[in-house]
Amino acid sequence: SLAEKTEQLMVQTAKLATEYDFRLENAIAVGYSNGANIAANAILTREDGFRNAILFHAMPSGAAMPDFSLADATVFLTAGVNDPLISAEGSQQLIDLLVERDAVVTDVWTQQGHQLTLPEVEAARDWYGTLL
Repeated sequence: SLAEKTEQLMVQTAKLATEYDFRLENAIAVGYSNGANIAANAILTREDGFRNAILFHAMPSGAAMPDFSLADATVFLTAGVNDPLISAEGSQQLIDLLVERDAVVTDVWTQQGHQLTLPEVEAARDWYGTLL
């Protein structure tokens, strides 16, 4: 389930943060499709979750979300207008949820389907460069 995978991600990331001595709030979650959905869920449901993410083709879970500020969150998100798995409406719902909670969201839309394209990866790279 999404909740279980989110918990597994957070537990493993916390272990790695301790092992490699980095702060979780400085980590950037990167995910595509289901991995992006898990990362998005961690952002939206866990106050101790990620605050920075690159999400390729993600949507919200549709479940009720706790309400806390994401004013310290920055998210890069790509979506395909013709994606048969993650609808444009679903991607827009995720963007809206993040923005409503004050996250800074950069979104890139393609005319493609569910496949990850080189322009999306290049746009994510360029966005990442602005964080440094």
